[in-house]
Amino acid sequence: MVRRALLPVLVALLFNLTQSTEVDSCQTKCFIDREPRCEARLEQSNVVESSGIYQIDESLMELKCNFSSHNNNVKVSWHYRPKYAESWQHVRCSQTEQKNNCDLDRDPSFSSLSLCRVKVTALAQEGFYKCRGEMSDGISRRIERFESDEGEIKVVGIESVETGGLRVLKYGEPEIVELKVCANPQPEIFWLNGAEVLKSGESRGRLSVSAVHHWYEPRREGLNEPKRRHSYCYTSRLLISAADGVDEHIRAVVRADGETRTVDFDIRLGQLMRKSGHGKATFGILFLTLPFLFQML
Repeated sequence: MVRRALLPVLVALLFNLTQSTEVDSCQTKCFIDREPRCEARLEQSNVVESSGIYQIDESLMELKCNFSSHNNNVKVSWHYRPKYAESWQHVRCSQTEQKNNCDLDRDPSFSSLSLCRVKVTALAQEGFYKCRGEMSDGISRRIERFESDEGEIKVVGIESVETGGLRVLKYGEPEIVELKVCANPQPEIFWLNGAEVLKSGESRGRLSVSAVHHWYEPRREGLNEPKRRHSYCYTSRLLISAADGVDEHIRAVVRADGETRTVDFDIRLGQLMRKSGHGKATFGILFLTLPFLFQML
């Protein structure tokens, strides 16, 4: 039984070895700086045609490039440049296939096909994509490169919503509740507190909502380091003039590109903190100035 089970595996290995041997037997020497030169050309690519809008966590990019060459196989790799960056990076394909074929009766004799499947799981995957073919003569360190045109990929949807964990509010005191959302395009955020529904820039009673701002990454090297704005993450703040029991049920609704999420906050109300009249007046003045400070940010 064991021998029978191993038979298909041995046949497959023999087939692959035969194919590899056939391709290797076709290879001839080529040079970067003299004849016969290591030359290749892009025969087929769907990179430009793959340009478009992809929904996060629901889409799969299938990128394909096919190079032909005279003397050797072409090594194909995939690269992308994030929308808000200048340098090119290697694409992390979820699945990669590369097929090299050789036919001496055909000119050019070599065909190198590469397929890159990419699951769209992050907004940072938005950017420009291309394939690159490389050939080397195996003697010098020089490499001949051949590239496809670029395709532009746009990623939309809500990537994450963060409420900041447990918050304990002081009863009767001014408080701020913050929400961080990573989404594309910039999301709409609505705050729900009891029967109240407020959107950005609105104030009602003891509640006020700031405008939606870009989120800035925390400084790691002190105040001398410039603040770095995140391209896809935003913050919204709910200002409360005097925390009350109903605030334990605060929720937010986030909407971006047709996707909607409702999130609950983990809020608890602390004990009543006694303050002097002067202290309460100071907090009241601070709360009244907060909306103007947010507008200046």
